[in-house]
Amino acid sequence: MEMFEKNIKVLEATDKELAKRIREHKPKEDFTIEASKEGENTLIYQGNYFHSKYNPVREGEQLFQKATEKIATITPNSHKPFTISGENVGTNELASVIINLNLNAENSTQKKVIFMGCGLGYKLLAAVNSGFSGYWIETEPDILYFAFQSIDLEKVLQNFTIITKLHPYEAFQQIHEKDAKTTFLHHLVPFNNQTKEQEEFCSKFKIKFNYEAINAKHKLKVLTVAPIYGGSLTTYNYMVTALKNIGHNVVEMDCSQFQDSYFKFQKITSKENATNVLRERFVDTISEAIVAKTDDERPNLIIAMAQAPICTTAFERIKKLNIPVAFWFVEDFNTLPYWKTFAPYYDYFFTIQRGEFFACLDMMKANYYYLPQACLPSFHREITVSNKEKKELGSNLSFVGAGYFNRRAFFRKLLDYDFKIWGTEWDTASPVWKKVQRQGERIDSATTLKIFNATKININLHSSTYHKGVNEHGDFVNPRTFEIAASNNFQLVDYRKYLPELFTLGEEIETFSSSDELKEKINYFLANDDKAEKIALASGKRARLEHSFEERLKEMIAVIVASRPETVIDENDAIKERLIKEAGPDTELGKYLQSVDFQGGNFFDSIKEKISHGEGKLSSLEKIMLMVHENIK
Repeated sequence: MEMFEKNIKVLEATDKELAKRIREHKPKEDFTIEASKEGENTLIYQGNYFHSKYNPVREGEQLFQKATEKIATITPNSHKPFTISGENVGTNELASVIINLNLNAENSTQKKVIFMGCGLGYKLLAAVNSGFSGYWIETEPDILYFAFQSIDLEKVLQNFTIITKLHPYEAFQQIHEKDAKTTFLHHLVPFNNQTKEQEEFCSKFKIKFNYEAINAKHKLKVLTVAPIYGGSLTTYNYMVTALKNIGHNVVEMDCSQFQDSYFKFQKITSKENATNVLRERFVDTISEAIVAKTDDERPNLIIAMAQAPICTTAFERIKKLNIPVAFWFVEDFNTLPYWKTFAPYYDYFFTIQRGEFFACLDMMKANYYYLPQACLPSFHREITVSNKEKKELGSNLSFVGAGYFNRRAFFRKLLDYDFKIWGTEWDTASPVWKKVQRQGERIDSATTLKIFNATKININLHSSTYHKGVNEHGDFVNPRTFEIAASNNFQLVDYRKYLPELFTLGEEIETFSSSDELKEKINYFLANDDKAEKIALASGKRARLEHSFEERLKEMIAVIVASRPETVIDENDAIKERLIKEAGPDTELGKYLQSVDFQGGNFFDSIKEKISHGEGKLSSLEKIMLMVHENIK
């Protein structure tokens, strides 16, 4: 224990609370320590070696050297998010590393490294000996405990900050607050036996870094395309708000403005075929308007929401503009099969389902990515409901949503409870109708939020057109799950395949798989509201931290830019640099161009924006700039 106490005392100088936790930790029996052939300790987990059986010190040096050699070829100050997939290095160590190599012009001698899961710390020693400092992220307390027991960590602890946050976004935030100006280049070494939790941690952590690498310098001009009508229109509005919240310049193509005209075609003729032809041609016209808008605005990126009216004939002309087009399909692929026509045309096809859907998209050679639904914390929040409103909107149980087949059948078993149902498409002849409020009128988002906050237990049953209750094969998670959670309110939601990876069952959310289980949990949590509140607060924290639309869009943008950096962020920077070079950096024009804060889109739009916020009379140079801008437009 002499080595252990020595390391603990070194750590106490910088982090007494963590030192206390490590000292008092009781490790599980899954981990054991064994001496290597050279005498150094190696760690074993369920029969698997974290390090070399022969010389773990030399192995750590070789692994770290391999990582730095791969990244040494990257051009400094490129400001591009960069991911390298390393080959399997033939060890059972669980690890990945993010390295910064002199990217800060203000601090050219800085060498930073972030380790995520590095066993007993042999690569950390190699990093220190190579002049690096940085961060050591370890989510497994047993490994930290045995590392402190096994090797002399004095130099490591003097140069590295240990982060034990269990959530990758919290770990990222802690590093970002200390090193906000540091640009990190990414290197992931996929070691054998990496746990699912480590893979997910590394993936989410890298996405955060990828996005911040973009956001530190670039604000994108994003053209968003709304559907004409439908449930995804609400998601579209949340998406637009979130894009603005994270600082991007949003240009909207709000196709919902054409909704009235779209539905009026059925009044022109009683023949369904004729109505469909008129609507198709109308959609073609809207699609042409989207192409014209794209050509006029020249955004960095187009994001179309589910059911957006972009026809297949429009894609060829959009692609000629070299602007990536993403589609967020926030629907059930089994229920709405229109994706089969459009998926291959999009550069990026984001989905809320995987599995069988991915197999179908594979066959179509679509470029797909899983991106679940989300909440908007600035809207979906805990609010105070007045006593008058609570009298109307409050109840022990409530449900907000449309009267799908499975809900009409399932809710018959809840009629003995203080239960209020809100929404449209409920059968007036059903016994459930007596629980439906406001004669089944549509409930807006603001009222829905009040209902969430006025209800003791929000019932959340995913829709189905053919099940009589819970769909035992249900996978995707609906928006209501995230919205109720973000507002710090308690819910009981039917079990979904993807739910456990989004919320911890029993701690952050409670589920049911049958009417009997639901009633049992209703009775329990009505009698134990303190436990319901604890779960609601935990789910709210998780939703706001990880499942906001802001985080989803950061992930979307990071994914797109990682594969197409030259299209999204480099074109206008190149224009600016070329103009400064041609004008001469020390000339009046050169100095003026250097002062322009590029915010995405066309570089000359940024010049116009700078001029519009100026004071006094326009200078001759500013008048010329405005003239150039108008000629380009």
